[in-house]
Amino acid sequence: MPSGSQPAGKKCCCRATCIASVKQLEYLGLKLAASGTIEAELSARRNKAAHKCRTLQPTFRLSTLGLRAKMRIFESSVMPTLLYGVRSWALTAQQEKKHVSHMRCLRRILGISLLDKIPDGKVQACCGQQPIGEQLRLQRLQWFGQVARMPDTRLPKQISIAEWRGHGMWGTSMPGLCG
Repeated sequence: MPSGSQPAGKKCCCRATCIASVKQLEYLGLKLAASGTIEAELSARRNKAAHKCRTLQPTFRLSTLGLRAKMRIFESSVMPTLLYGVRSWALTAQQEKKHVSHMRCLRRILGISLLDKIPDGKVQACCGQQPIGEQLRLQRLQWFGQVARMPDTRLPKQISIAEWRGHGMWGTSMPGLCG
């Protein structure tokens, strides 16, 4: 079934207007899947960051521009594109390792290739970058800090302190909010 087509028997109507059921949609720049997985979003983020890095390639090749300036450009344009929405992602270890576009762009900035056989750690140290997994964790910790400082009446705070009551499969237990 093509993306965006309506499965048989599933309709959602609101005030006499029927809304088509889709497998995936884009909302505020994020790709949301009906299945709840984030694979499409991860792929889109990697592709957008790689595209941004490719468009900046002429800038990164300038010999008159220093490494510090190139890294500032990278951190202000490519990294926000790559990490947009990461605060709410629940990634597996395999998904965290799939961010090769980050290393590819760093190698382009330094003007080296994989054939030079320079380890990722040395490339990151030369650029002053942390591994992508550490950056993901830092973003999540910043979000948790913001949630912790929110008033108890805010929904993100209520959800973060939610207690799951009941036992059973995901669809059978209901969340109850503490406090």
